[in-house]
Amino acid sequence: DLIGLLNHVPLNLLIYAATSDGIMEFHLNDAARPLLRSRIAMRNLEQKLENEGFLRVHKGYLVNMSYIKRLLSSGVTLQDGEKLMVSMHNYPVIKQKYLEWKGLT
Repeated sequence: DLIGLLNHVPLNLLIYAATSDGIMEFHLNDAARPLLRSRIAMRNLEQKLENEGFLRVHKGYLVNMSYIKRLLSSGVTLQDGEKLMVSMHNYPVIKQKYLEWKGLT
């Protein structure tokens, strides 16, 4: 269940969540922790974490904004250099939410 899982994952360690074939993978900033997987729906996770500094940048990615190094229409670059796709259709809204979170609007 989502609450139980989130109780085991400190949000400050969660870099992003990615979904593929109905399985959610939680990518953590802690090499000692194993990659966590769950059958949580992306929209449920997004609703739970949208007020915690997380931004859905693509249908398959929910990113902790504190780990974003650069956000462009061509993709998002994380602090560790990893790049994720960004929804071109939703980019203006994504960018606005990110700028608001950073306090730049």
